[in-house]
Amino acid sequence: MVLPGAQALLGFGAVAVLTSAFQNLAPLLKTVHAIGLCFITLAIVLLMTPAAYHRIAERGSVSARFPRVASRLLLAAMAALAPGLAAAVWLVFEQGTGSRTAGITAAITVVIVFYTAWFVWPSLVRRSTPQP
Repeated sequence: MVLPGAQALLGFGAVAVLTSAFQNLAPLLKTVHAIGLCFITLAIVLLMTPAAYHRIAERGSVSARFPRVASRLLLAAMAALAPGLAAAVWLVFEQGTGSRTAGITAAITVVIVFYTAWFVWPSLVRRSTPQP
């Protein structure tokens, strides 16, 4: 479910550079946008890698190692997706409010919320749950 959303984000972000509004952005915001697109692209690559790995390295079979490899790749993709989305939020907030502080604060908040929901909270639950 994450892959189509990430691909849509990349597509919209790529098309945005063709608009006149993008041409009027401050150079810093253009850079933030480009960096965000790079993170989203990395997330897409990492999301698609388990399928290629399964077909090529595992020859279509599932080894004991595959779930571990796939899980690590998906977690890395999530780690890359958060700053990609945060860059988009920064741009929208700064443009919408006219405040760089608002943009940066919103972007930092997005990263903190996502990383907390995706990594910190599950890690805390894992530590507090007895292992069978």
